[in-house]
Amino acid sequence: MSGDSSFDEDLMLMDSSSTVMRGAENLISALTMTSSSSAPLPPETVPPPPGPSALPAFDALDYTVFCVMLALSALIGVYFAFFAKQKQNTTAEYLMGGKNMGIVPVSLSLIAR
Repeated sequence: MSGDSSFDEDLMLMDSSSTVMRGAENLISALTMTSSSSAPLPPETVPPPPGPSALPAFDALDYTVFCVMLALSALIGVYFAFFAKQKQNTTAEYLMGGKNMGIVPVSLSLIAR
């Protein structure tokens, strides 16, 4: 008779899951009825759709600062790639920074978010 008890448990589980499904269907139908029966907002309370004027745009000063920062970054990279006296030849030297960093850069990097 042990098989009968597992069958009964399965029936109880099926019954409880169908009850949950019916409850979910009732909730969904209640939500759709309330949202479809609500009246649309008056025109004065509807915000205007965002247009091209709502987006921020770069002006000449922004482009100038961006280009200067990009050029400065490229120049620093070229300097360290071709003209620096100490080269980082191995992966360990690159990852460890030659183990010669001072206390200020290390503490600033630990504090930074």
